[in-house]
Amino acid sequence: MKRIGILGVDALTEELIRGLFQAVPDAQVFLWPGNSERAQKLAREFPCWTMGNQQAVIDEADVIIISVANIALNELSNCVQWRNSKTLISLVHVPSHKH
Repeated sequence: MKRIGILGVDALTEELIRGLFQAVPDAQVFLWPGNSERAQKLAREFPCWTMGNQQAVIDEADVIIISVANIALNELSNCVQWRNSKTLISLVHVPSHKH
């Protein structure tokens, strides 16, 4: 697990990246959205690459971590091609429907 893609760069994934590089210093991380201030900062501190689109992250990484809003997750599933050989980890909060 050295090539990791992150779709949705936020405070949670930033902390995850910091911990990851403590445990696996030679990891390679691909970030989207690459134009976010947080992603740019991480790319300066760690071996992270900022990517122009979601598909580029998926193509480069073996493990994909998704941390985008639930609505964006639906859009994401319609605009990218997934391969069965990828490991997918979702950090998306799904609200429970209590009756």
